[in-house]
Amino acid sequence: MTSPSARTFAEQLAAELPDWNTNYNISGYNGAIYLTHPDGHRLGLRIQTHGHRLQTWITAGPLPELPAAATPSEAAKAQTAQDARLPSGRTWHAVLNLGTTINPHKALLTLATKHLIRALTVKPKYAATAPKWREKQPLPSARLTRLPKPTTRKDDTK
Repeated sequence: MTSPSARTFAEQLAAELPDWNTNYNISGYNGAIYLTHPDGHRLGLRIQTHGHRLQTWITAGPLPELPAAATPSEAAKAQTAQDARLPSGRTWHAVLNLGTTINPHKALLTLATKHLIRALTVKPKYAATAPKWREKQPLPSARLTRLPKPTTRKDDTK
């Protein structure tokens, strides 16, 4: 059984996302396929590690212009919204483990809509080590252990 290619994932994702189109003309990483948005955003996909992982990333397009004729409160709201966005040209990455995912296309759609595309308007503060969207993978638990109590023996006291 062969795993799907990045092109297959990109075409299925483009069919589910309005305004996103598959673009084969962008040169980038070896084997990468891009989806582009009219606002200038790019979503990239690439199979890695012998078909076991799907590397994804989104690159923000240019920031929208601030309204010229606006009241000071409207201008402040627009500036606040612009400050919360991922800056132009910056990327946000995520990896989908295909080996442990029951439905990789559904997981990719969830990853794209709830994490990657959302990163364009709500700039992430940090990268999660184990996102909750992964199927069949519980969050890693920290195992706390106590140091053993120092013990003394009768022979040590002499």
